[in-house]
Order: sequence, then C-alpha cells, then structure tokens
Amino acid sequence: MTPSASTLPPAFDPKWPATPDAKWPAGCLVWDVGVHPTLPWVTLACNKSDFGAILVIDAQSGALVSVSTADETVGWANEGLVLWDGTGTRLCTNAEGSGIALLERAAFVGLNHVADARDGATHYAWVDHRIYTDTNHLFDPERGVHFDVPASRELRWTIDGFRWNASIGAVVGQVDPTEDVVVAARRLVAYDPARDAVLYDRATGDIRNVQWSGNGRWVLAGQRPPSGGPAEVLLIDGNTGREARRFSPKLGDYGRMSVSDEGDVVVASSHRPAPTAAIDHATQLWRQGKPPVELPVRAGVDIAWSPDGSGMAWLDERRTITLVDVATARVVTTLSAPEPKAPGGSEGEGGRAELLWVGPARLAVVGFHYVSVYALDGSRVAEFVAPS
Repeated sequence: MTPSASTLPPAFDPKWPATPDAKWPAGCLVWDVGVHPTLPWVTLACNKSDFGAILVIDAQSGALVSVSTADETVGWANEGLVLWDGTGTRLCTNAEGSGIALLERAAFVGLNHVADARDGATHYAWVDHRIYTDTNHLFDPERGVHFDVPASRELRWTIDGFRWNASIGAVVGQVDPTEDVVVAARRLVAYDPARDAVLYDRATGDIRNVQWSGNGRWVLAGQRPPSGGPAEVLLIDGNTGREARRFSPKLGDYGRMSVSDEGDVVVASSHRPAPTAAIDHATQLWRQGKPPVELPVRAGVDIAWSPDGSGMAWLDERRTITLVDVATARVVTTLSAPEPKAPGGSEGEGGRAELLWVGPARLAVVGFHYVSVYALDGSRVAEFVAPS
C-alpha cells in the first residue's frame, strides 16, 4: 500500500470488526467487486484455485479493513454480485460456483445452493432481510434454502439478471417468455417477490447491452433497427417500464454507456460499424432539455457517477480518468491511473478494470490483481497489489 498526504481517518463499523494486521492473501485475484451502501468501502471477492476471500478496503483512509477467508471460491466474473444489505451489516456473494454465501461481522456464516451446477452466475437482490434469486427463490440467507421453501412465480430471467428498484419495491429485468431464447420476444418485467406480484410486463423489442442506473431506477439499452441503419440508445423508466427518451449516437453504433441515478443525464460512446470500428470514436453527454455535448475522451473502459450526481468519471483505455462537471459538461480535471505490475513483477493483463466513485471524494480503479484509490485532486491515497 502506498498512502498519500490526502488520507483521512478510517471509517470503521463495530458491526463489521476489523481484521488485525490485515493482508491481501497471496495469489488471490479479484473476480468481483461491490460498494458499501453508506461507508466509503470497496468490497472485493478474490480467489486462488479453490480458496476464496472477501476483502474490505476503506477508500477514505486507504486502509485494508478486513479479510474474510473461505474454503470455496467467491464472486463470479465481474458480475457486480458482491452485495450488502440495506443496513450495511450483512454481505452476500456468489460462492462455490452458483451458490450464495452470507457474511456477518466479517465472517462467513452460511452457504446456500439454490440451483444445480450452472455455467453462469446466480443473480440475486436483497429484499428486506431476504434475498430473491433468478431461480425464483425468496429466502433468508442466514436460515438457508430448504426443501420446504417453494419457488416463487416462474420467471425465466435472462443472463443479464435484474436489479432492485427500491422506489417501487421490485426487481426489474428482462425475461424470456418461453424456453426458446428469442431476443426480440423478450419482455421487461418488474416483480415484487415479497407479494409475488408482477407490477408490469412490457414488450421491449430487440434491445441489447441492457444495464441499470446505480439505484436500479433506470434501464439503459442499445437498439439496432432490424432493417439496418444507425443504432439508438434507449432510456426506460424502471418504475413504469415505458420508454422515457431515445438518443442517436453520433457515429451510428453504440458503445459503453451509463445513466445517472436521477435519469436526467446519459453518457454514451459511439463508433462506426465494423469494419471501421477502430477508426472513429465519440462520447456524448446528454442532459435533459439540452443539446448533446461531445466529451474530449478516448474509448472508455468504465464510467462512474458521484453520489450526488453532480460529477461523472470516465476511465479510458490508456488508464486516464477524466472528471466531468455534469451541470456544465466541462472537464474538471484528468488524472493518470496506471496499472501496476502483476504478481511476480510481470506486466498487468491490461483491459479489464472497474471504476468506482466511493463516497464523496474517492475514486477506485479495480483490476484483476490490484486496487488503486485516488483523491479527486489526482493524488493516490493507496494502492494494493495481490502478492505472488
């Protein structure tokens, strides 16, 4: 770890005890990542062979808060399924393949298998003290899944899963109406597992690259006309399932995109359709009631929003972070976030990285073997690299 002068006192929670002399386990590489709902904590699911660990890093101070180890792998392929409950005292993660493990007080306390072996993650969301899974089960992860826990309404959730939308008390995602996967026939569904009630069920047409705002309130997707022509970006109101706005990418095809929690700002990159995709790139910022603004950034790797929605951070392929003031669409600053050498001194893998805006004043870049934390002035608060 390399601290900087901008470090602040650590943010600890007595309900999540710190690990004395915490150290990143040797050879344990990052599979998935999450953020605490109220504290400036980055949560990592790391694995080495059939050994797993959950690491909690306080981005405010740059301290490694806790290391919780398990005899099974945890996390799943960058799916964003390291999820704290609303109180920030219980944590779940995919484990041992498609299972779901529960942690309390920085310790593993349960492992639930809700499905037979599968080739993908088990998507889930916290619903009060229970979790709902894409296998249509609603249960308390502390008590576990028993044979007397029936499956809820049968919904064939797609591999994109769903997100919890607290404003309507439902999970929102796409489903396949039949066992035959036909993308154009998929429907957008809002489902309240606690009441076993479908709030809406709407046809969406052939939409791709479906994603959600951080709070699950808005759905963003790309759509290409079946007859050809320029693609479009669709913003869907997650409360109603209806299209709210439609955007036309400058260069004809959509790329990386994201929407703010309020749904009033959308950022999306675009490129010319193959075979010229590598030649041109443009990134635009759309703000409600204003014309789009093209941002001076390179092709993106990830996007993050400040907690109050006033700022947007763009991580590009050269590991440069560009901070943008949303109100003015102007660049505030840029900072370099180079990838450190991998364990053993080799060059990093390049490519995969996640950008997180943690608390009001910290940015974290998470790669396969590292976490780098920065203050908004560009100074590096801390850097952790998995030891070999």
